[in-house]
Order: sequence, then C-alpha cells, then structure tokens
Amino acid sequence: MPIFEAYSDESGFPSGRYQAIAVVSGSGADLAELRELLSECLARASWRELKFTRVRGDSSHSRCAMGFLEHTVEFARARRIRVDTLVWDMHDGRHAITGRDDVACLERMYYHVLTNMARRWRQEAWRFYPDEQSSVNFLEIRNYLNMTISRRPKRGQPSLLQLFRVERHAFRFKELEPTDSRKEPLIQLADLFAGMACFSRQDVPNCCKWLRTVKEGHLPLPLAEFPAETSPPPASKCCRYELIGHLHHLCRKHRLSVDLHRRGYLWTPRPTCAINFWHYKPQRPNDKAPLRRR
Repeated sequence: MPIFEAYSDESGFPSGRYQAIAVVSGSGADLAELRELLSECLARASWRELKFTRVRGDSSHSRCAMGFLEHTVEFARARRIRVDTLVWDMHDGRHAITGRDDVACLERMYYHVLTNMARRWRQEAWRFYPDEQSSVNFLEIRNYLNMTISRRPKRGQPSLLQLFRVERHAFRFKELEPTDSRKEPLIQLADLFAGMACFSRQDVPNCCKWLRTVKEGHLPLPLAEFPAETSPPPASKCCRYELIGHLHHLCRKHRLSVDLHRRGYLWTPRPTCAINFWHYKPQRPNDKAPLRRR
C-alpha cells in the first residue's frame, strides 16, 4: 500500500472573522508531478512563493495563481489529488464565547479536516507536511489522529457486532515535518485555496455581483461593465474576484460540484468531490469551542 501525503496551510488566523485550513493530498507520485508543474508556473512568473495575500493586481501574480488553479483542477478531475478546505465563522454560536482558546480551536479544526480527508481517500498511512509558520502543536494532533479509527461504523449496525465483524484500524500518520512554504509549492497551493475560501465569505455578495456583469468564462472581467450605480471595486479585489470566478468556471466545466452563486461564496454540495469547500456549522447546542486553561 502506498503512503499518501498531505500539505496544509491556514488563512484568517488569528484575528479574522472567517478562518480556513486547506489540505492538498494524494499519493506521493501524483503530488510530485503536480509540484513540478506548479514550480514551472513560479519560474515563468519569476516568483519564489505564491501567496493569496499577494494577489492584489500584479499581473504576474495573477497569471501564476491562474496556472496553479488550472493544474489543480486537471489533477482533481482525474481523482489524482484532493483539496479539502474547512472554513468556520468566529462569530457563530460555537466560537462567540468568553475565554475561547483560539489555538486549541485551530487544532480541533485541523483534526476534523485531516480525519475527513483521510477517510475520503480510504487510506490509513500518511505523511503530513504543514506550513512551519503555524502556531499549532502538530505532534499532539498526530497523536490524536493515530488513536482515531480510520473507518466509521456503518449506521444502524449494533456496535457490539462491529467489535467482532470489523477490524478497528487506526490512522498512521508516520511522518510529520513542518515545512518552509517558500520551498514547497503544494503548501503555497493550500494557502491559495484557504485564502480564496476566506475572501469569498468575507466579501459576500460583492464577488458574485461583479462576476455576473459578464458571461462566465470570459476573463479578465472589465471594470467598465460594473453597474453604473455602484462604485467599481478596487483593482486588488477585482483580481481576486477574477481568480475565484476562474476556479468556479473550471470546476463547472469539469463537473466538479463547486458552487458559488447559490450562497454567494465557494462551497461544495457533495463533500466527496475532489475539490471540497466545507463550511463548519455547530453540530449541537453544546458544541462549543475549547476554553483557555486557567
């Protein structure tokens, strides 16, 4: 059995209302091929590192980001990689509490996205490479993951029968290596997806309004066609709208179920999709973020 790999980065932490984690995953061979293509995009643009925060109107950054998305969608449509992006709202009922521990909350979200990602692949053995700038205690997360059952019990089947009929395998996150994003294009790709997810939530509904001014797929989008009664957005936002619209267009073209217009932000109705934008909602009334220890 091959050992799969996962690369991650965050957006919005620690002060943003909307925060996100994106994880790029797949077999080592497929990710190596994608890494080479992303490196070529960086070389053509003469950039060492692509970050979503730098997509602010510079044409070389925008072209590089577009190339990242095009290669990613090609690999995703062939089921060679997954990109899972978990987004949450710090103002919802789970997080808007006194004494909240933001780092512990981020760690919980890492646990959620990594367990769901691994179960989508049906893979137990993993190597994990998060951005080294994160404040998360990844060793603790790995310990929890390695005690987590890799397959959920089937619904409706008595738990006693599960003990006898199913071998209870746990995940095996064998290698954990926080990595410099400047040296790893796959972490830069995770940064791009996390940044787009947060931005599309923060800027509802302006992104969709701007994209509706022209037919989808005809990019770049001209400012002259923005409604006259509304001031056109700054160029720094327009290039981000263009990037999000391009991703949405590519996903629709290749029948990846990423939607933008129904909710006004990027989300995925079917989480089995290889590009998955998952917006976390409190699961029950007592689902609360962890508190700081006294």
